[in-house]
Amino acid sequence: MQTKLETVSSVKKKLTVDVPVDRVLAALEKAYASVQKKAKLKGFREGKVPRNLLELHFKGEAEYEAIDILVDSTYREALEKEAVNPISRPEVTVGPFSKDAPFSYTAQFEVHPIIEAKDYTGLHLEKTERNVTDELVDKRLAAMQRSMTQLDPAKEDTKLETGVVAFVDFNGTADGKPFEGSKADNFMVDVGGGSLLAEFEKEIVGMKAGESRTVEFNYPKDYFNKDLSGKKGVFNVKVKELKVKRVPELNDDFAKDLGEYKTLKEVKEDIKKRMISAVEHEEKMELANHALEELVKKHQFEVPESIVAVELKGMFEQFVRQLTSQGRKFEDSGVKVEQFIEQYKPVAENRVRGYYVLDAIALAEKMEVTEAETDDRIKVMAEQYKQPVEKIKEHYAEHGELDSLKMQLLHEKTLDFVVSKAKIKTKKVKK
Repeated sequence: MQTKLETVSSVKKKLTVDVPVDRVLAALEKAYASVQKKAKLKGFREGKVPRNLLELHFKGEAEYEAIDILVDSTYREALEKEAVNPISRPEVTVGPFSKDAPFSYTAQFEVHPIIEAKDYTGLHLEKTERNVTDELVDKRLAAMQRSMTQLDPAKEDTKLETGVVAFVDFNGTADGKPFEGSKADNFMVDVGGGSLLAEFEKEIVGMKAGESRTVEFNYPKDYFNKDLSGKKGVFNVKVKELKVKRVPELNDDFAKDLGEYKTLKEVKEDIKKRMISAVEHEEKMELANHALEELVKKHQFEVPESIVAVELKGMFEQFVRQLTSQGRKFEDSGVKVEQFIEQYKPVAENRVRGYYVLDAIALAEKMEVTEAETDDRIKVMAEQYKQPVEKIKEHYAEHGELDSLKMQLLHEKTLDFVVSKAKIKTKKVKK
């Protein structure tokens, strides 16, 4: 058997295989034996059609099967001979078939690009200034306070004002025409909470339960909905019910109600600790993403379409999962598959290019992921999903995803290394 390997591009190879006539004859004999077992011809029982009649009536089927046998039996052998490792299914083109002549075919496939990592230390990176101030901690604490606020029945003479929540029905128009969102039933209004336009809210403050009122106001000229900006709003409003907010005091009793603390000081300290941890994570992700962008710019090369297709498929599936979590279907998103591919294929290509660059850096720096590091990540996931460690391990093993997890960890470790060698500038946030 003769083979010849040609380079089509940096990620594509073309393999030509010439099979000698003796192997062609052996494959044809095997094919006829297979065809004979299932051949049906009038006057003969199944599997008993003579060879001469098989060659007369089933020649094409036998030759077609012989070609399959030849390709299947020689392709892997030819790859080993040429010491090449495809990463995609081959596109096979067969030559003419004759039992009296050698048989030839070509197989075109993709391979990994060979790249050399360069200029990956000393990158100029920028990170956003992030400070966890006491003011931010107080805002987070206030949000927790609001989440624990209770609503008590209001007295008969209670009016809608700050500290009172109303449930209202309204129906209105803008410049005399109804619009999407101009009607609602049992809508909750928390004065000052931002659930209603300030101009609208101002007109209904002071209303009592059971009261109806027609309110008029003008939408701001800079209103976010351009279809409504500057128009006159006229609404019929009915207050169905009022409730008084019972806001818990920010004291040690509030802290104890959270279940984990004894004092309010402990709550604030924990909030600050969690916020600092979140900020550090955001900063790390920002620097890692910036570093990867810079690495991709420095390493431009062709990437295999088969790998890009896998990445694009994963991105599409993630997009569908996000829609599902919002109670929506892909068909309702207004996005067509062709549009998604066109928009996100360049993103997928750069992601794949980034993976190859990180692999090259890890190889150059002789970096690897230890079993202990893999176990540590599995423990973190077990805590996150509140599952036993062994169950998480079994899931990865059963789905053949351990190697993917290790590759993810290696890429993270490599990016950490690149960032540690970078020149980092802090970007001030404009107040």
